Amino acid sequence: MSTTQPLHHESSWSAPVSQDLRPQLDEYLSDRCLPATRDELQALLVQRHAPSRVLWELARLPENRRYSDLDQLYAALEAATAPTLPREPY
Repeated sequence: MSTTQPLHHESSWSAPVSQDLRPQLDEYLSDRCLPATRDELQALLVQRHAPSRVLWELARLPENRRYSDLDQLYAALEAATAPTLPREPY
């Protein structure tokens, strides 16, 4: 007899920005890129062929806020929560 597992589970990227992610962000972003909004930063990351994990991390940020430096961006990522994903109906 098999049991069906729910399709939705807690996302591993919902945790605060990890120390191993900061070097990746630093590799693709610099204070010269700022001030910028989340969408502007994500567009820049796409242009620079950044890994998708970096894009997912920035998706946690509020949409219309402008970040003036990397320290402010990191603080916002630490405070941000993951977007709520819809649950599959059962």
